Amino acid sequence: MNKHGQNEGFHMLSDFVCEAIRDPAVPQAPPNRRGANEGILITEELSLDGTHVGAAIFDTPPAVRILPMDSHLEFNGRSVEEVQQMFFLNELLRSERPPGKYRYRESGLSASPGTVVLFQYQGQIIASATLIQVERFKSAENGTYRGALHFDVKSIRIFDPVGPDVVGAIWPKFKGYSHVKWSLDPEHYVAFEQKLTGVETPHSLE
Repeated sequence: MNKHGQNEGFHMLSDFVCEAIRDPAVPQAPPNRRGANEGILITEELSLDGTHVGAAIFDTPPAVRILPMDSHLEFNGRSVEEVQQMFFLNELLRSERPPGKYRYRESGLSASPGTVVLFQYQGQIIASATLIQVERFKSAENGTYRGALHFDVKSIRIFDPVGPDVVGAIWPKFKGYSHVKWSLDPEHYVAFEQKLTGVETPHSLE
């Protein structure tokens, strides 16, 4: 009994009890909706015994960045659809990369984990993914790549290309696509998501 509430690998700094006083004027949620929070979608959870069940994804990410992609240097002039289907939904998922590893030539992104990256290709946003970490190689891989951006493969999405007019309407400070790695206000990201059509993910191929 004296071990209740204890889990291996966790250290309880303090115990506290928080008892909320309900306002009679505020209706209670029905039983089947209790525990749900607006703005949070549960896609996975992680149990304390290490079993991978899922994780909570918040609608508003900590940051949103645009990453320009070189259509000729990296993709040999492939079409938007080819890059979406062959790279994002195929090559980027291969185990030998490892999955989600996006290598860059000179400079990657100065961004924190959880940042949503919008991939710019041929003057349009064609895909998005959530950043896990930024890696700088000690020596260039294949004599070319200086580092890598690691993405959560479950977050990878492709969609109908989004032009600068749509992005500018959501983020007025945006001045158009270029080689600039724009930093966008994450508070407006949900509005951007609502504009997306033709969304596909790696799971949609299964």
